[in-house]
Amino acid sequence: MALRAGSVPSFVIYRGSDLTTPVYRVVRAASPATGDFLSYSQEGKDFRTEDYFRALGVSMWIDRGRAQAMARRRRFGTYVAEVDIRRHDIHWALTGNLEHHVTVWAPPAALLECIVESWAEGT
Repeated sequence: MALRAGSVPSFVIYRGSDLTTPVYRVVRAASPATGDFLSYSQEGKDFRTEDYFRALGVSMWIDRGRAQAMARRRRFGTYVAEVDIRRHDIHWALTGNLEHHVTVWAPPAALLECIVESWAEGT
């Protein structure tokens, strides 16, 4: 493989079992549905070419407080779902400029099976 000297990966992909905690997703209802776990690509949203791999995954947070703050802003939903991907064959990466933000790659149905609980945050 020929990489330019000093090349740094955009992100490193991990298995769910590499996490020490669940992850959190802002959702639209107390009982999350498939639509709450669609990627930008699956929703048909526009994204920049450099965000292609992130757009194929679902945005989540390692830090519960960050997800709660997003729900209180009401932009993506007013509920938070705790999602435990540690025992599933699901992959994730730290992404974005925030150290607690992750992108998770899995079908929506698989993520729904990983929900531990959900609660109202921004209502």
